[in-house]
Amino acid sequence: MENINRDFKGVWIPKEVYLNDSLTWVEKILLVEIDSLDNERGCYAGNTYFATFLGVKENTISKSITKLKTLNLIEQVSFDGRQRVIKIKGRLGFKSKAELDKNQEQNMKKIQHNNISNNTSNNISNNNIDSEIIEIKDTYIKEDFKEVFNKWLQFKKDKKQTYKGELSLKTCYNKIIKLSNNDPLVAIDIIDNAIANNWASFYALKDTTKSSSFKNKQELATEEANHKLNSAVNFTNSAKSLDDEIAEMNNNNIKTIN
Repeated sequence: MENINRDFKGVWIPKEVYLNDSLTWVEKILLVEIDSLDNERGCYAGNTYFATFLGVKENTISKSITKLKTLNLIEQVSFDGRQRVIKIKGRLGFKSKAELDKNQEQNMKKIQHNNISNNTSNNISNNNIDSEIIEIKDTYIKEDFKEVFNKWLQFKKDKKQTYKGELSLKTCYNKIIKLSNNDPLVAIDIIDNAIANNWASFYALKDTTKSSSFKNKQELATEEANHKLNSAVNFTNSAKSLDDEIAEMNNNNIKTIN
């Protein structure tokens, strides 16, 4: 097949050609190919090229060219005895390169405009979500859960995963309350565990009784209470022993006097 430079615009069949019942599909595609090879000076391709391109005989192309001329769809611009130049007549809905370039430029401007509009809309939406979080935090979130809940929200925000409204936020908060058994210390361990593992959500700790930090605090409190109790018991026992010694000394003194 001849190596011919083409003004290729893609597969484009104007409706005037696509819906033309007087044309066969070979003739329709032939029109499209003529337009594609027209570099503003006309199409120089011969019948051999068209026959090879369309997979038909040269005789079929010759008859199709004649028919297209008869229907006033193409015109022969010149013929020097060896090379023929033909063009689409009246454009037939085909777009010139200048028109296509202009359309492409306009489409690019539309895309850029839409991208700017979408980014602006997303920024406004995200700002509204952040404002909503700040607004609703004081309505139902307990004071001792605010820090851990904000920590989780910040983690999600850093991952660009924001909650879409009050319902999803409240559901998340209630989940923390349930899994932690309403204990902020347990909630801290749950959230820290989820963040450390980079999870999309958080789950109950494997030790479902109490968190390690909670147990440590409880153990310290218990030890302190036991220490105070033992001190009190020891003091009581010491005082009792002293009273017994004084009583015994008094008894001995009485016996000596007698």
